[in-house]
Amino acid sequence: MFHFSQQHIDAFLQDLASSAPAPGGGAVSALQVAMGAGLVMMVCNLTKEDPEGRVAATLQQAEDLKTRAVALADEDAAAFQKVIDAYALPRATAEQKQARSNNVQDALRGAGSAALRIVQASLEVVCLASELAPHANPHVITDVGCAACCAQAAAAGAGLNVRVNVSLLRDAAGTEEMLAALRENLSAIEKAVTATLVFVEKDLPS
Repeated sequence: MFHFSQQHIDAFLQDLASSAPAPGGGAVSALQVAMGAGLVMMVCNLTKEDPEGRVAATLQQAEDLKTRAVALADEDAAAFQKVIDAYALPRATAEQKQARSNNVQDALRGAGSAALRIVQASLEVVCLASELAPHANPHVITDVGCAACCAQAAAAGAGLNVRVNVSLLRDAAGTEEMLAALRENLSAIEKAVTATLVFVEKDLPS
């Protein structure tokens, strides 16, 4: 089974630029989360003063998040493939049409959930950046801001995928539940990014 963690960046970018529908925005968003977590790790590794062990704890959390984010890219690609496969099912008879419709709904729900998990992971990265900023090595403080912005961009992209998938669901209650979770996460991300950038930019020229 293919995994993004096993692919060289040049090969990934070639695949991304091809006419194939995957990898697409979902994989890009998940890998942006991984890069944001990687930046948090870099800042932690360059921050030597850590009397209370906060930076060390952040480093471990960011490493776990980086690994999980790459796995989320795989999950998103697999979920998207299920959508493609569902739409390709036969629909010559009434029974086939019903089976195809049910499969499409399940696949769309799965794709929406996979995208939402990317948004949730984005929030975790942004929160780590926000918590790290006051304790970070000042020489790499802008990398903390870059990590937060990277994760915010990931959430924006993955959020679009949540919305496009749930827009085709017949389950109104399930759709609203997923959209409510999306709105809550995006709002929390915006607040945390703003707080992070206030700290990061306080000594920078405008």
